[in-house]
Amino acid sequence: MYIINDGLDLNEYALVAKQILESEGDIAHDFSGKVTNKSKTGSVRFEYKSGWFLDGLTNGEIE
Repeated sequence: MYIINDGLDLNEYALVAKQILESEGDIAHDFSGKVTNKSKTGSVRFEYKSGWFLDGLTNGEIE
C-alpha cells in the first residue's frame, strides 16, 4: 500500500507504482497493490504482474 498526500491523482500514482515495480522485477509473485490518500477518502487498486520466468510452475504449465 502506498499513501500519498490529499489532492494528488490516485490513478496516476497507482500507474507509476505499477510501472516501477514491474520494471524492476524484484518481486517474484503477482499481487494487488493499493494507493490511498492520507485522509483515506479515496483509493485505487492496481495489479502487479511479476513476469517472472518460473510463474508457470505452480499452475503445472511447465514440467
